[in-house]
Amino acid sequence: MVAVDPAYHGRGLAVPLTAAGLAHLARRGLRAVVLYVDGDNDRALRTYRRLGFTDLEVHAQYRRVPAAAKMEP
Repeated sequence: MVAVDPAYHGRGLAVPLTAAGLAHLARRGLRAVVLYVDGDNDRALRTYRRLGFTDLEVHAQYRRVPAAAKMEP
């Protein structure tokens, strides 16, 4: 897992940190990497796309809303 403390967001750390992790994996012989990120994590998505990653799969999770919580149209 790679993360940047929110206190340090916006300081340009995500791309070099992620690139260092990818370089480490490459030195260990890995030729492919699959990342998982929540779809609402815009910062992480931008970081990974800057590094050349594209969507491989998109998963969605749903839950049933109790009838009492449903709002009338």
